[in-house]
Amino acid sequence: MKKLLSIHDLLIIHAILEITFGLMIIFAPETLLILVGSTLTEPEGILFARLFGVAAMCIGLTGWLFRNTNSAEVKHKIVGILQMFQILMTVMLVVNQLYGTRNSWGWLIAAMHGIIAIAFTSLYFLEPNHRTK
Repeated sequence: MKKLLSIHDLLIIHAILEITFGLMIIFAPETLLILVGSTLTEPEGILFARLFGVAAMCIGLTGWLFRNTNSAEVKHKIVGILQMFQILMTVMLVVNQLYGTRNSWGWLIAAMHGIIAIAFTSLYFLEPNHRTK
C-alpha cells in the first residue's frame, strides 16, 4: 500500500501550521479569537492565550526538529505524541463548537486538527513498530 504522505512531510506541515498559529496567538490573541467569534478582554485570559501560543509553537518545533532524525523508533514516538495532541485538540474543539461558543471558523479549525490527527494515526499504525527489547 503506497502512502500519500511521509512522516517527514507530515512533520513539516504540522510544524508550519502550529508555529504559525502559535506566533499569531502570541502577538495578536484578541484578533485571532475575534475571527472565530470570541472576545478576549481580561489580562489573565490574554496571558493564558499567549501561553497556549507558546505551547503550540513548541509542539510545532518538536516536529520540525525531529523531521530528519534517522531513528525510526524516535520518529514513531514523536508521531505517537503528536497524534495524541491532535486527537485531544480535535475533541476539545468539537465539544466547544457543540456548545455554540464559536462561529463557523471554529469548525474549520476543528476539521484541520481532525485531518492532521487522522494523518498521524494512519502513519503511526502503518509504520512498523520500533520498540526496543
